[in-house]
Amino acid sequence: MFEDAEAGVEAAIRAGMGCVGVGKPGNLRDADIVITGFEPLLALNMVPR
Repeated sequence: MFEDAEAGVEAAIRAGMGCVGVGKPGNLRDADIVITGFEPLLALNMVPR
């Protein structure tokens, strides 16, 4: 699940889901990983352009 809000990250954790935080790492510290935006995924060809 991709989330940009701390409440969403918390909901994902409670649901037993993995979570990618999108935004500032300090705000989404409980996410499994945090990216600042989707550009890194574009560079890896994981998202169609």
